[in-house]
Parts: sequence; structure tokens; C-alpha cells
Amino acid sequence: MKHYALRCAAAAALCLVLTGCGKLSGSYSCGEDGADIFTFTGSNTLTLTCYDMVYGCTYQRKGDQLIVTSELFGTATYSFETKGEDLIIDGVTYSPVK
Repeated sequence: MKHYALRCAAAAALCLVLTGCGKLSGSYSCGEDGADIFTFTGSNTLTLTCYDMVYGCTYQRKGDQLIVTSELFGTATYSFETKGEDLIIDGVTYSPVK
């Protein structure tokens, strides 16, 4: 289950980097198979759709940490940094979808 929470965290942090602000909107695709779709539905909320499953998350950025909470996964804290347009979360690199 942490796998999906990590993907949720990745999307939230990546979009924070791209927009430079906390209020986000729109959908983003992430993942090796392209099956994951992240949709930002509010200032600190998002949904992760993976095939037919939909997961809701909230997120909060604190310095170089990202705190992600969902009913299914609970709360998880991840380290993150940026490198160009890429985001590195817990040592894994995520690139923006163009």
C-alpha cells in the first residue's frame, strides 16, 4: 500500500514544484505503465486513479518533507528535492508529463 501512497506523494510534490504555489488543479499522469492519473481537486487535496480504483489524499509541504494523508494509507512522510524539472522522493526520480 505504501507504493500507492508514494505515487500520490510524488504527484503532489511534482505539481507543487511546477506551479510554485499550493493551489493546484488539473490531472497528471505518472507511472511506468501510464495507468495512474492524479487529479487535483482543491488547494491541498488530490485523487489518484489507478485502473478502476480511486484513492483520495491530502498533502502538506514542510521544508524538504512532504506529508501525505489518506484514509486508506494513513499518514506518510517523504523526503523530497528538486533537480531541474525532476522531483526526487525518497531517492526515486519522477519527471513531469509533457
